[in-house]
Amino acid sequence: MSKKKVVASSIAGLLLPSLSYAADVQPNVVIMMVDNLGFGELQSYGSVRGVPTPNLDQLAKEGIRLTNFNVEPQCTPTRSAFMTGRRPLRTATTEVVWGMDYGMVNWEVTMANKFKELGYNTAIYGKWHLGDTEGRTPLDQGFDDFFGVLNTSDESIYSSQLHFDKEDGEIPQIQDTKDGKIQNVMDFNLETRRTIDGEITDRAVTYISEQLEAGSPFFTFVSFTQPHLPTIPHPDFAGVTGKGDYADVLHELDHRAGQIIDTIEDAGARDNTLIIWLSDNGPEWHYPHHGISAPWRGGYFTALEGAIRVPFIASMPGTIKEGNVSNEIVHVVDVMPTVGELVGYDMPTDRHIDGINQWAFLKGDMKQSNRDGFYISNGQIFQAYKWNDWKLHFYEQDIMPEAPVKRQIPAIYDLSSDPQEMYDLRDDAVRILPTVIKRSVAAQQNLATGCDTIPFPAPNGYEPDCKGADFSKFVPDGYRKAEK
Repeated sequence: MSKKKVVASSIAGLLLPSLSYAADVQPNVVIMMVDNLGFGELQSYGSVRGVPTPNLDQLAKEGIRLTNFNVEPQCTPTRSAFMTGRRPLRTATTEVVWGMDYGMVNWEVTMANKFKELGYNTAIYGKWHLGDTEGRTPLDQGFDDFFGVLNTSDESIYSSQLHFDKEDGEIPQIQDTKDGKIQNVMDFNLETRRTIDGEITDRAVTYISEQLEAGSPFFTFVSFTQPHLPTIPHPDFAGVTGKGDYADVLHELDHRAGQIIDTIEDAGARDNTLIIWLSDNGPEWHYPHHGISAPWRGGYFTALEGAIRVPFIASMPGTIKEGNVSNEIVHVVDVMPTVGELVGYDMPTDRHIDGINQWAFLKGDMKQSNRDGFYISNGQIFQAYKWNDWKLHFYEQDIMPEAPVKRQIPAIYDLSSDPQEMYDLRDDAVRILPTVIKRSVAAQQNLATGCDTIPFPAPNGYEPDCKGADFSKFVPDGYRKAEK
């Protein structure tokens, strides 16, 4: 992995000595997730913006790159699906309502919990966004160490707003783990928003190096805050591309990934470490934080491909075949059971699991994914169903500020010839439409019958959105008639 000669805040990580490392029986896992990055940003995904991303391009060459990896349309739902292997309608994590409790209750079993059962050390550095109250923080969900922000980067703007009064509202904070508790360590404002991903990388590099030196198996989740708005780069990267703040942030993210990959490689631990790099959802459409989802249409908070189809790269030399590119469907909910197959944990059996084990496919032992479709919910609305190259929309919504509007008749699109989802083929796809509708109905029934409720008393704010689910709650008028 080539290193870019950039002077950045993470000098401490770059100066760590090379470690002599012998592979353990238990593989290590490092997952890097970026925030609101669209499909068309990386060089290996077409880079409409034209920003070089050499570290991530090399990682893709050394493993598998998926071109049909799918997530939830929003941050919190994706992160809960990633952590639990369960769709957010089952876990009461479909959306965040400001001023109210939100996030995963600790009855949910997370990937970190499973790693702990196997004796792994676990850490998360960066954005959590799965709850900021007691019982819903990273330390409550299986992680030993945390540094970052419990919520989202929007909060960095608050204290700079014209009428902000710290007497009326608390200044958002960056938190750290001290004495086994999460504590505030510095204000999260526009200044620290620029530098936080450098701090996240420093912490991750130090932690990974310490674990490798000790010979301890580890799971590290590096959850970068960029390029979520406000998309403003670290001072050391400002202006380096000559293409604006967003491009500078992309350059920085590639560099941060390179620092982490180099740390593992320099220690001789690449062959025994699974590295995954992905985005949590498609881009924002707020000026000037406009991301690119090309060739797909749409941005986050919609059911369009631009919201749910994002980059995904996985690499583990000697285990995952190099240079593999696949357009097979995989969903973020599949990550937990897939990683479990590698490291040896089993999925919970006392609740419904939506994720599918894709390990043989990722390794290159299978050409086809174990998944051919999934439903798309946005908030509490069952908006669409995707099956192979076909996409069935029950609601119409082009961008986030617009509310989804029920369609009187579902629209169906062929993504292989219509990536922009512009041409409704319901009159031409008469043979396909019944199959896709039947799949949608099965998904609805599975959701309604597989709604788990945690033992009494449930924490405040917990009510699974699938509880008592029926067609009238999620599906447009005439849907069951269309089924027939």
